[in-house]
Amino acid sequence: MTHVGIPYHRWDYYSYQYNVVNAVPEATYVPVKDAFGIIVRMLRRVNSKLQRLTNKQWLLHFNLNNQFFDADLNQVDIIHLFNGVSYGRTPWVTTFETLVPRFREVLASLPAQEPNFTPFQRWRFVRALEALAAPNCRTVLALSECAVKVEQHILTWGPSRLATAIKAKLSVLPPPQPLHVASYEEKPVSLAPPWRFMFVGHDFFRKGGLEMLEAFIAVKQRTHAPIRLLIVSRLQIDDYATKSTFEDLRKAQSLLEAHKDWIEYTPHLPHKETLERMKQAHIGLLPTYADSYGYAVLEFMASGCPVVTTNVEALADVNTPQRGWIVPVPRDPLGSALYQSREGREQVSKAIRAGLEHTLEEILANPDQIATKGANAIRYIRDVHDPRQHAATLRRIYTGEATD
Repeated sequence: MTHVGIPYHRWDYYSYQYNVVNAVPEATYVPVKDAFGIIVRMLRRVNSKLQRLTNKQWLLHFNLNNQFFDADLNQVDIIHLFNGVSYGRTPWVTTFETLVPRFREVLASLPAQEPNFTPFQRWRFVRALEALAAPNCRTVLALSECAVKVEQHILTWGPSRLATAIKAKLSVLPPPQPLHVASYEEKPVSLAPPWRFMFVGHDFFRKGGLEMLEAFIAVKQRTHAPIRLLIVSRLQIDDYATKSTFEDLRKAQSLLEAHKDWIEYTPHLPHKETLERMKQAHIGLLPTYADSYGYAVLEFMASGCPVVTTNVEALADVNTPQRGWIVPVPRDPLGSALYQSREGREQVSKAIRAGLEHTLEEILANPDQIATKGANAIRYIRDVHDPRQHAATLRRIYTGEATD
């Protein structure tokens, strides 16, 4: 039986739970400690105290979260990291959402297309590439083709010999997603009005929630269409993409209160209940500024809900006009929305709102497409995100078959 090590301080992290932990049923997944994890735990305690004193969010441990070194003391067969790099000799594999090594300075350099590293950052970047190129790193798994494109770009910033070795290990393994309905006919909802839309995401503003509210209200007031909107979100603000403020929060709360006769809002639902509500919805929504993947889209599709999304990052791979609706926004060559400047954010915001209004009116004019796209969404999840296929790929990697 294969023993797979997972950093103990990241065990409950959502992406680990979604993509890694218990992905291969017969493997034993073990929380393991390492030097970086110990430091992160200490910094978290310090950050918690500082945040209470300063009312600021502290991110001192971002880079540390994505590095691993245990001096090979953990007795496991392989280490499986998410967005991480291991510097030990124990065999390891990494799954990543955007790029690896996932350091703040690497992410910050993407909009400029060129790195702006200090000497130490350059040393750390090359050291991480050396670890990825080493034989004990068995494979480098991207969640999407978009992530592969970004990774190939940042590899040009390092030595060519390392880039060549890493590219040979680079492949795509989409997240596993079980079906919640086997066919569209299993959905407990009729193809008749009122048309039920659903949004799930605590980072409400980053995920285009305010533009969504404004677009739906505008269409509702123009058409008086029989639509219902369910929003599950904590309405979190101050995200990295929209720079939302308390003023934005108050505006969203005011709109929710003013239209509560047809908009249902709740800050939280248990996961099981969320899935049940997805089955009862006609269409899912994720008109986001930035999402490295967008797992809610997979949950919607697995419930037979076609989804309205923007075309940013991995969503450009996941969603298509055949199984959903696309709201195009201004993007850079690597597929990210142009939200880095105030002018860019304004352009993205306008594109999301206008695109949502157009898409909603199109859906209302031709609701028969909901069932067709919903059935295609179910087929896509079955073909591309089958947990059994995902497990089979990891099984070959864990046992070394994929590298023979």
